[in-house]
Amino acid sequence: MASIILRRALTPRLHHVAFKPFAGVRCLADKAGPVPDETKQDHLKYLSQFYSPELLESIKIAESTVSPEQWKSKKPNTIEFAPKYLDDLSKYDEFWDKVPDEKLQQELIDYEKPLYPQRSMPQEGLILENLSEDPLSTLAMNLYLKFGLDPNSVKDLHFRVLQIKFVSNQTGNGKIGSYYAIGVVGNKNGMVGIGEGRDLEKIESAVLKARWSAIKNMQKVERLENRTIYGAVESKLGSSIVKLRSAPPGSGLRVNPVVFAICQCAGIKDLGGNVYRSRNKMNVAKAAFDALTKQVSLEEIASRRGKKVVDLRKTYYSAA
Repeated sequence: MASIILRRALTPRLHHVAFKPFAGVRCLADKAGPVPDETKQDHLKYLSQFYSPELLESIKIAESTVSPEQWKSKKPNTIEFAPKYLDDLSKYDEFWDKVPDEKLQQELIDYEKPLYPQRSMPQEGLILENLSEDPLSTLAMNLYLKFGLDPNSVKDLHFRVLQIKFVSNQTGNGKIGSYYAIGVVGNKNGMVGIGEGRDLEKIESAVLKARWSAIKNMQKVERLENRTIYGAVESKLGSSIVKLRSAPPGSGLRVNPVVFAICQCAGIKDLGGNVYRSRNKMNVAKAAFDALTKQVSLEEIASRRGKKVVDLRKTYYSAA
């Protein structure tokens, strides 16, 4: 019964008169039992409005070869993609058939999908002076005003400071000192970003700028089973060489401390790797971030080779 109801809901009715001649044509068959002559003549007259005399003769010949016994012994169709329909869809049903809403249909046709996703815009008349003096709240609101990011989601991100140091730049007017900070931020679910910040007076301002920059630079990291990476990756920056490789479940993070913090923010739980030559924290962080974000997933590899992924054990079947 459910399939019949669904069929009635999805299948348009045959309201046009051009389809109605097929209803009740079997009254012309000689073997269909005693049929009054008046009924036959009325039906032939009705069919003559749509068919030529030659087609009428063909219909009469075709119907004469069908006997009622054949229809009695016929069983319902058992094909999977052809459900059983026991009702006559050529007739109008007062309960199930409804006149389509032309206004709604026209609205669906005229609807234009936006080219870009809608981003929340700042409220008009928003006064920043009334906000909390908390630096994190101020950062979240500034990112909301500039990029449309949700302030609550910004506050939920995990941030780790990788390095803080005092640097001195030699200029024509002498040495100018400033504070430098580099940090990593992520949601522990495949999104991570690193950023740098500098300030002439306060370390806190440099850290806040690094956090702002890291949030703006967030990228997606491909993860296998949401715990490790795909295969082995390598990246080089300056004299620092970072090599990372996937690890089995339960291995943990056996990597450099800087890479360890980045993996924690990205949500990677099992990973192995080494850092060769220079251990400069800034170069190691940037190289590790580049290695994690440039890896290729199984779906992309299969697409390039014309295959399709069946499972994660290197099993493929041809797409042809």
